[in-house]
Amino acid sequence: MGGWAIAVHGGAGVDPNLPEERQEEAKRLLTRCLDIGISALRSYVPAIDVVELVVRELETDPLFNSGRGSSLTEKGTVEMEASIMDGPKRRCGAVSGLTKVKNPISLARLVMDKSPHSYLAFSGAEELLGNRAWSWRIMDTSLQKIIWGCLSWQKKQTQSCLITVSQRVAPAALLWTVCCR
Repeated sequence: MGGWAIAVHGGAGVDPNLPEERQEEAKRLLTRCLDIGISALRSYVPAIDVVELVVRELETDPLFNSGRGSSLTEKGTVEMEASIMDGPKRRCGAVSGLTKVKNPISLARLVMDKSPHSYLAFSGAEELLGNRAWSWRIMDTSLQKIIWGCLSWQKKQTQSCLITVSQRVAPAALLWTVCCR
C-alpha cells in the first residue's frame, strides 16, 4: 500500500447557537486529535490502534458529545455507544447502552479482538470488562447528577431547558448556565 490519510470530525454539524469561543475550542481539540493521529501514523503505529487512540482522546474531553461529554437520556443517565472496524482483516466490534465505561471505543475494540461477537449491548457489553482495571470505568457521575437535578427542577418550571457550560474548568468546578424558554 502507498501512503496514509487521516480525517477527524467532531460530529454532524455545528450548533448555530454555540458561542464562537466554544467553536474555537472544538477546532483546537480536533486539531490536537489530528496531530496525535498523524504523529502515531508517522511512527508506524497500526492504523486500527491510531483510530482507537484518537477516538479515546475525543471521548475523554467533555467538549464533545461522546464518552465524558455524553448527553443525558430522558431519565438523566448516560448511554453511550461506539464501533470500530478493521477493513483489511474484515473484523469489527460495536457496543451500545454503556453506562459505566470511560472509553466506549476501547470496549468496542475489546469486542472485536477478544470475543466471538461483533456487537454487544448494555450489561452484556459491560460484563465483558470482567475484572479489568478500574481505569476502564466512569468514576465520577456526580456532575451528571447535578446537571440532571438542575434540569428536573427547571423542567417543572418551564417546558424547555438548555444547559450550557459557561466556563470550561475542572469537572468539580464547572459553572452551568440554565436557559429556559
